[in-house]
Amino acid sequence: MLVDKAGPEAEGGEAGPSSGSPVGTGEQIGYELEGWGNQLKVTLEGMLARAGIGRVWEAGALVVSVADEEAVDDLIATLEGDDMPELDDETPRVALEIEGMDADDQAELDAQLAAGSVPHAWDDEGALIVAQADEDQVLELIDEVLNGRPDEGDGLAAQEALSALYVA
Repeated sequence: MLVDKAGPEAEGGEAGPSSGSPVGTGEQIGYELEGWGNQLKVTLEGMLARAGIGRVWEAGALVVSVADEEAVDDLIATLEGDDMPELDDETPRVALEIEGMDADDQAELDAQLAAGSVPHAWDDEGALIVAQADEDQVLELIDEVLNGRPDEGDGLAAQEALSALYVA
């Protein structure tokens, strides 16, 4: 469940999808995502990464190859529109309390779930609510997010290894 509103309606304007405009020589297309908060941009970034779409962020604008325009338009439409799947009230649900997850991990997981079209929500205590049928897929994504991050050690072991190399 996303907190930020997307598109012009977030600023009180008329609702309408974001669209790209040619950049430079026309081989790239830029998307001015006005009214988008950080959570939506992080979610889009995760969806783009999962789809393997090359991109650059320039001063808040997303720049992609013209060849990827249709795929990016679809992802943006998913985030701006009602294409995001919602949890069905009649579907059995599970609440997953995830230990060791910081805000960046939660944003990444949210993006991965959105990219995989997995209906989900976060409760007030921070537990992830998903359909019982999706639990195994979600547990795999959680594992990828939590175990895919680099080692957060202090680098002492690496420095000792390099020192031993140079001393020898």
